[in-house]
Amino acid sequence: MKIMSAGGATLLFGAALLSPAQAQEAKRLQFDLGGEILYDSNVTRGSEAAAQARGLQQEDTRFSPNAAVTLNLPTGPHRLMLTGSAAYDFYARNSRLNRERIKADGHFYLNLPICAVELRGSFHRRQSDLGDLDITAIDPKGSSKNVETAKGAGATVSCGGQIGLRPVAMIDWYDARNSAALRKTADNRSVSYGGGLLYVHPAIGNITLYVGRREVDYPNRTPLLTSALTSFDADRYGLMFSRDVGAQLKVGGEIFYTDVTLSNGRSGFSGVNWNANAKLNLSRMEIEGETGKSVDTSQGFDANYVLRRNHELRIRYALGARLTALLAGSISVRDYNYEPGVVASRIDHDNMKRVSAGLDYKVSNRMTIGLETAYQRRNANGTLYDYDSYQAGLRVSTAF
Repeated sequence: MKIMSAGGATLLFGAALLSPAQAQEAKRLQFDLGGEILYDSNVTRGSEAAAQARGLQQEDTRFSPNAAVTLNLPTGPHRLMLTGSAAYDFYARNSRLNRERIKADGHFYLNLPICAVELRGSFHRRQSDLGDLDITAIDPKGSSKNVETAKGAGATVSCGGQIGLRPVAMIDWYDARNSAALRKTADNRSVSYGGGLLYVHPAIGNITLYVGRREVDYPNRTPLLTSALTSFDADRYGLMFSRDVGAQLKVGGEIFYTDVTLSNGRSGFSGVNWNANAKLNLSRMEIEGETGKSVDTSQGFDANYVLRRNHELRIRYALGARLTALLAGSISVRDYNYEPGVVASRIDHDNMKRVSAGLDYKVSNRMTIGLETAYQRRNANGTLYDYDSYQAGLRVSTAF
């Protein structure tokens, strides 16, 4: 089970076991082609002064052709699941932000006689969201151009009967890189590992008691470039739960204690974190919610670590056989931990709120047209990174 993971922050226990819904999914190979036009009143994700410093126009329209593939391949007791997408963003006014977006995730589930194994891998590449990048004094215009590339791989193993106690172990590797020379000090890599005891029962669900550790390294940080620390370790002790209640309700949750130790021996955050999600399917409505709090890294600021809190609610309602309404809202809060010497153009705290509404119209079994409007607002320390943004988009997709 993976809940609101960001940058390898979530340990994956019980992932070697397919959920009942996953186990029943039929063989599937689907290709999608489409395109999106998006108007954004503030693509620079900052104040007017921030846009001027970056040499960008706040208001812009983006066109993004895209393609995607989904594969679900059961092979006897085993299963291969792959998803991939690629898009290219063309901006009408800020061509400097034109960039590809690539995302690929794969899972291979092995159901062996005694043990269940999940092997996983991921590759993500995109232009950084400007809200996640500081404005550097050395090159303020160039500070907006950066491509993030993140790679990950891991495995989870659990052994035992289909019902009862199963020892479980996991390991994950994650590597995040920036293309811009000014961002190299925020490159990071990590190894997460842990073990625990998993209890499986159809009437109860999956319950895991575990201990784990994440070791994070910033390989390009030197005293000549930044005073930020070169690594941190995050120990965690937690309880995880997941259950499918029939076909209508799916719930998952995790509560854990995190203890952060920085490379200079100083203690960082220590306290309770959590992840939780739930999905309810009714006759015409689907409601999905997520909430989480975790310690993670930042690819845009020379922070030691970031304490994130995220809350999101999404609702889909079928207005008819072909028309579906969508409504969503989210709140994201981040607190950055720095060394005293890191002072330039930094964000210590920010609060992001976003609401959106849309309509999906199914033209045929293969073609869908979607409309969406959104508003988001960020408040950060100071005014340079504060902003409002309105968006309106039209998208078309075809599946075959």
